[in-house]
Amino acid sequence: MESNMGVPRCTCCLFIATVACHIMVLVGNLSTAKMLNGLGRSASGWGSVASSITHALDNELTPAMHNVTQWLTTAVDVIDELEEGVDNLLTLTGSTIDSTMKSYAPTENETIFKAKAHVQVEQVAKAAIKKIEPLTDKVMDALRPPLAQVEQWLGSFSPKIQDTLEEFGTVADRAQKLVDQVMTKVNSAGGMEEEMLWDTYHIFDPYDDGIQLREFKQ
Repeated sequence: MESNMGVPRCTCCLFIATVACHIMVLVGNLSTAKMLNGLGRSASGWGSVASSITHALDNELTPAMHNVTQWLTTAVDVIDELEEGVDNLLTLTGSTIDSTMKSYAPTENETIFKAKAHVQVEQVAKAAIKKIEPLTDKVMDALRPPLAQVEQWLGSFSPKIQDTLEEFGTVADRAQKLVDQVMTKVNSAGGMEEEMLWDTYHIFDPYDDGIQLREFKQ
């Protein structure tokens, strides 16, 4: 009996197709690895920028904020003193006006009484204002340092820098979403496991009569 020693064309076609598919998968994996490598380098650069910003905020902005807080606390205390001085001024002026009005006699000349009352109220008001003026200067001295620091911040955090930080945050969010999508696709299964097993079995059982030794020899 002559044995069939012809060229297994189907097997050769399947072999060539399998090799071609593996090559395409390899090319796709290499492209994906190259893309992930580039994404990793970009993420490293973004991480360096974020680290620099964090370092600047921690070592420069935080101490400045602490100083501004202390300055504002001192300013609030001084403003309370000024408010108390103004209240005393108003109370003293009101008491002077009341006592002056009580001393008015119907028989007294009205013009002379007004002049006398004006002099008394003016003396009391000037004395009270002299006591308030140091508190006012103290308030201004307490407010100058924090206002100067705020002015410096307004110059440092210009609209251009703010726009750059907002753009950096937007790009970082997009990169994070892209990484999440890639990792989701990498971790997900293809969903064709049964088809692959079926096709692999029929590579070795082309005649649907079971896998036999003679078919391997052919």
